[in-house]
Amino acid sequence: MDLTQRNNYVKENQLCFNCLLPGHSVYKCKVPGTCRVCKRRHHSLLHKSETSKGSTEATFNQTVQSSMSHQEDKKEAITSLHVGVGGTGRALLATALVKARGEDGNITLLRILVDQGSQASFISEKATQLLKLKRKSIEGTVTGVGSMQVPIKHVVQLNILSRGKTEFNMHVEAYVMTKQLTTRIPHHTITVHSWKHLEGLDLADPQYYRPGPIDMLLGVKEYAQIVEQNLVKGPPGSPLSLATVNQPCDPQSVPVQHSDIVLSSSTSTLTELSALDETC
Repeated sequence: MDLTQRNNYVKENQLCFNCLLPGHSVYKCKVPGTCRVCKRRHHSLLHKSETSKGSTEATFNQTVQSSMSHQEDKKEAITSLHVGVGGTGRALLATALVKARGEDGNITLLRILVDQGSQASFISEKATQLLKLKRKSIEGTVTGVGSMQVPIKHVVQLNILSRGKTEFNMHVEAYVMTKQLTTRIPHHTITVHSWKHLEGLDLADPQYYRPGPIDMLLGVKEYAQIVEQNLVKGPPGSPLSLATVNQPCDPQSVPVQHSDIVLSSSTSTLTELSALDETC
């Protein structure tokens, strides 16, 4: 799909030119970020540049598309749950410790990864069992790098609660992953510098710098609900902190980790665009 086709697709499907999600215009988009090329308010893959056309088109064609919808009676495929850090250098990703509550009221502390590039949310099998979540049967697969396929058999409902503000309560639908969601985040212990702009912040994940497992991945729909507009920035090259309705989300530096997901059925292919690039 070339640049003209991508732009036409966004217009025809009334998607946001910044985050590529339906339901709002670019002027009302709550997802922070700009084009990596010109820094304007549109997605990097919609940037008109002759010099980058070839590489951008290749990136777009190799990156899967996404949809949140699923139908219980149809066979589904979720293609490419791909998690990776782009660019050189080490990136700190947006993680948080939150309280999760199942339908029976059981509450468990989970470590989550907030991923604005994913249009679906995923939860580990272990967390599903700890919360005693009621499963809804579906039939599907996740296809990752190297065409590796992982079966998806269940979707669950749960609520995310803030550790700080007790009034925050977000309902989440998540696909159950029997395989490991991601590698340990971060991959290695990060040396914590004396970043003045982060001093005194009550971080959502106080030990963001230590490798640890991820229990749940929250997609862009949830990202838009929890992230506020305030950013705490420091000198170039230092991490930034996102202010959330929970607590300041842990420092992250671009490029940001992302997931690319496709959800399709046997009778109809759902082809809504996802946030495809490393950043908007």
